[in-house]
Amino acid sequence: MALIRQILPKVQIEPGVGAFHRGMRTPAALLAAAAALAPLTARGDDASVPAAEPATADAAPAVPAPPPEPDVVTPDGGVTRVEGLAYDSVAGYASGSARANASNWMILPRGWEATGELRLLTSDAAMGDPMNGPMRLTDVAITRASMRRSIHGKVEVSGSVDVLPKQTSLTDELVWQQADLGARFAVGQRHAVWTGVGGGPLTADQGWWMSVSSGIQRRAIVHETLSFQMAAGGSFTPLLQDGDAGTAWLGEVVVRGQTLFKAPNGMFGLWLGADFAFPVASGGSLGGGAFDPPSRVDVAIGTVYAVVDDWDVYAELTVTDRGDAGLPATQLPILQGGSDQRALVVGITHHFGQDEDAYDPDIKLAY
Repeated sequence: MALIRQILPKVQIEPGVGAFHRGMRTPAALLAAAAALAPLTARGDDASVPAAEPATADAAPAVPAPPPEPDVVTPDGGVTRVEGLAYDSVAGYASGSARANASNWMILPRGWEATGELRLLTSDAAMGDPMNGPMRLTDVAITRASMRRSIHGKVEVSGSVDVLPKQTSLTDELVWQQADLGARFAVGQRHAVWTGVGGGPLTADQGWWMSVSSGIQRRAIVHETLSFQMAAGGSFTPLLQDGDAGTAWLGEVVVRGQTLFKAPNGMFGLWLGADFAFPVASGGSLGGGAFDPPSRVDVAIGTVYAVVDDWDVYAELTVTDRGDAGLPATQLPILQGGSDQRALVVGITHHFGQDEDAYDPDIKLAY
């Protein structure tokens, strides 16, 4: 019970403040949260503009004020202040903070965040081969430790490391599974550009893979509770196989669409999304045959709890359709996302270094 009280402190919502205020902070619970999720890892409408003081008969003559920040009229008639600029593999490098799905900003406004994540992989054909039988909920578990840093609310840099504490008795994969570095840049008030690089081992100790991707993202806010987010980009993935197998490679065009639902105060968020990847070029061989990658689709549904100051808890279910089971030339020999599979993700994030209103859910950053 003491651990629960540390992780979920008593919340006091103050009228007019929104979902977050400084009194809710509980830094001591970060170690407990990270230990619970990643035991083996080391991985619009701004806040309401204050009402003007009523004029009095003996008030001093008004002094000309500097030009105000531009106002934005929201669909429901409200007016918000635009404060600076606000930003997910294509999915990973362009997604950003989980709290962004319950807010109007995309790039982290200020400070930095640390996240511990547990990913459970399931499949009807383990490792893409029906002969291996199904991969059940707790057969394969991956833990991820990640960090994300804001630079003046206009640039966001991130990095993550994945390790494999649990796998099936049919496999003997490396404990270290993946590392990623990414960055996103605000472009005007409505767009963000992302770029990222990642890599890790191929399955069955066949070699190594790398991936480079880049693209552009836009969010359209149609109501204080509803947003649409779109992204388009490309990725290049070489597969560096050991021995005489040589190098196979894949170039894809990727498009993404998301629908975001959020509580007006930013306490909760829900999102639905789909990614489509279309191969435009490929080469080399896999599984003894010419590499023949088909189109890929990922669908996802997720939710985030962002009531507590400095803390987020989120969950996401992703279904990936890549290639055909039993045909290695249509799949990638990569544990995460290389073949048809489902992933259940649960994560906890702690935020550091935000100002009094830095994470107000209505600040528009890269919007």
